[in-house]
Amino acid sequence: MKIDKKEKVFENYNPIKKILKEKTSRRDFLKWIGFSTASVTLAACKGPVIKSIPYVVKPDNITPGVPNYYASTMIDSFDIGSILVKTREGRPIKIEPNSSSKYFSTTSARIQSSLLSLYDEERLKGPFLKGKKSSWKEIDNYVIKHLKYLSKTKKDIIFLSYSFPSFSTKKLIQNFKNKYPFTKSIIYDPISYSQVLNASEEIFGVRGFPIFDLKKSELIISFDADFLGDWSPENMAKSYVFNRTPKKNMMQHIQIESNMTITGANADIRLSKKPSDIKKMLFELFQVIFLGKKTKDKNIERIVLLMNKMGPKSVILADGDQESYELSFLINIKIKSLALQKNKFFLSKESNDNEFKNFLNNLEKKNIGCLFIHDVNPVYSLPISISEILKKNIKKIPLTVSFSTKKDETNEIVDVLAPIPHWLECWGDTNPVTNLYTLIQPTIQSIFNTRQFQDSLIIWGEMKEKNYYEYLKKTWERDIIPKSNVFSFNEALFHGFVETKNQKYVSNYFLRKKNDKIQKYKKKIIYKKDKNSNFELRLYTKISMGDGYHHNNPWLQELPDPITRTTWDNYLTISSIDANRMELKNWNSGDGALNANCVVMILLWNGVYLVIKT
Repeated sequence: MKIDKKEKVFENYNPIKKILKEKTSRRDFLKWIGFSTASVTLAACKGPVIKSIPYVVKPDNITPGVPNYYASTMIDSFDIGSILVKTREGRPIKIEPNSSSKYFSTTSARIQSSLLSLYDEERLKGPFLKGKKSSWKEIDNYVIKHLKYLSKTKKDIIFLSYSFPSFSTKKLIQNFKNKYPFTKSIIYDPISYSQVLNASEEIFGVRGFPIFDLKKSELIISFDADFLGDWSPENMAKSYVFNRTPKKNMMQHIQIESNMTITGANADIRLSKKPSDIKKMLFELFQVIFLGKKTKDKNIERIVLLMNKMGPKSVILADGDQESYELSFLINIKIKSLALQKNKFFLSKESNDNEFKNFLNNLEKKNIGCLFIHDVNPVYSLPISISEILKKNIKKIPLTVSFSTKKDETNEIVDVLAPIPHWLECWGDTNPVTNLYTLIQPTIQSIFNTRQFQDSLIIWGEMKEKNYYEYLKKTWERDIIPKSNVFSFNEALFHGFVETKNQKYVSNYFLRKKNDKIQKYKKKIIYKKDKNSNFELRLYTKISMGDGYHHNNPWLQELPDPITRTTWDNYLTISSIDANRMELKNWNSGDGALNANCVVMILLWNGVYLVIKT
């Protein structure tokens, strides 16, 4: 009987409920969720591998109290930055922008705080096989055995990764494909850039994000583009402030947006509109400029007058679907905007929604024999309806391997969990911009028993190189250094980036297809609108969270949003008039925090969103 009572007690015991009843501070909460750095900090006393090149001081001259700086590149599923890493006694302690780089020479809150993730005790400390701790030798034998068998079945070997514009890694995967011919790369970004890349490919013939330099612009009209936030792969604040000082030719900024953004907060004129109305305005502006049609919209009339006055010193920026991007690109070409850079594109984003959809279809058809997942968590980030199907189909794949820094929902269903080091412990390179290549170098030796996924591919592909560093160096000395502005790999490593000779794209691509593009938008765009729909939902990324890759980073969770000043929670912003009508309220709690009604957003089949107070 006593055993039965104990069983009942433990059966009903819920530690989470007990925690929620207690009065606690945020720091206590951080302890409960397990974000601790104590033992990792003690372990992180080793300097970087000897092959790293400090930005200022040689590696053998580490003096206590004197910092060393290493030029490197930070890249994850959402951010990229050309940076300097400040180290003391072999530990990275601060990230600074590499101001000598022309591009990505700013550091966002996410890039700065990614340093803390290096010391996270929740990082994976060793490999796992079938949910049990394993060794790298056992993992290698298991994977190679399965790959050799799968190569006979002629099923696809898929490498699923976020946008990773690494020149050497692409070469490495190509070499891996020589060994296993059915290897394919699929890009999956939690925050997809596919719409703008599709538009760029359609208009310019290049699958890259067009670069806008605002230094020569005197008029910006932004259609829901938060260009001081995360609209562009690179934050545009530097070129924006260049011509915003009070003077005769000071830049004018008109922001038309549906949600208050940091860009809208800096605008001279801000118009608040629904997303569908914003697209209507953009389309009307296109028809006035290209077809000479008249408009009844007084705001568009004023914008056209200003654009006629400013001419090429005007620039149109737009966000939304592929059509919105295409319209804005066409207008900029028509007015010969000085902001639009010719033959210059951001290549750091490679999203392709169509290829990812084909991948999901092939999963359903059981055409995939092996799936390598590189540091993405699609089981969590995809919509639940797709996620459940994906989860079910991944379990049926003969060989599944996840390269990750920490445990997540996707890792729970794979056969092999191959932990990778933090980016501050890695070698690597990127090609984020036309004619620009950057290097990644470790600033500390690996804290845990991790291995770069490139090293794993070299071993599993049975290549002649001993490790990825050797492969990286050979690739650069053969393919990049001879075309660049430096003379050696070490010199490139010292600077952190190199520039190569001009890579010119087909400049007359648009001219050849000009009539087709304009003809496409001659007819009026039909907007489907439901009479019962009063609301439109506008989703956006928070400056602190981005795509959520650093969701467990307390520095970012504690960072107040610059507009709403909130931390931690997800929230819905709505006008005070609508909130009063729906009896939605905010109120202050005793500890000074702001509480509010909980609302549920429901997406119906006809696109109507309902707000339900709970």
